[in-house]
Amino acid sequence: MKEGPKSFSFGPSPCGCRSVAFPHSKAEEEAGHLSSGSLGRKKTGAFTLLELLAVVFIIIILASLSFPLYGWLRNKAEKAACAANMKSLFTAFQSYVVIEGHWPQPSAAALQDEEKLMEFWMKAVAQPPYDIPEETWMCPTYKRLTAGKEGTERKSSYIVTWFDGSSNLTPYRYRNQPWLAEIGDHHGDGPLVLKPDGAVRPEPILSPSGP
Repeated sequence: MKEGPKSFSFGPSPCGCRSVAFPHSKAEEEAGHLSSGSLGRKKTGAFTLLELLAVVFIIIILASLSFPLYGWLRNKAEKAACAANMKSLFTAFQSYVVIEGHWPQPSAAALQDEEKLMEFWMKAVAQPPYDIPEETWMCPTYKRLTAGKEGTERKSSYIVTWFDGSSNLTPYRYRNQPWLAEIGDHHGDGPLVLKPDGAVRPEPILSPSGP
């Protein structure tokens, strides 16, 4: 059987335009696309060098913006942990006063030695029913800032106020006398202090006035 023409043409139009031809098969149509230059280029999923550089540049910008935010969040978390430590110590000392009927009384020898005095305070609330571990006595910020530095080794970053043992009401008589205080301004707004009512707040350090 004789094969028919591969395309159809309607011949010249009445207005003098050239004839319009239609491909006979899909293979010929695809061949026409492949020969049309940019339309026949094969598409891939690979990134161009410019796109990769743009992605790297965006990542660098986001990382640089996140560093200050990370520091701010870390400082807030450490300050909250420090305040939580002091709250735990408040509960322990409050319970001690109720149970023993007075504030813990260090010996005269302990009062003459800072390390022994700190050991006394820690032992006073380490036993049951208080169960305060040694980690509670250390501010996370102080621990981070002094890590690996010689001459900064301490068992506690808090100072305990000594009250006489005449009455279990003695620690509550002076509202402005803190039970605990940080040894330094570790959080940027003054050292945290623990008040007799259990409040923990920073106490701004006042610089000495001039003459």
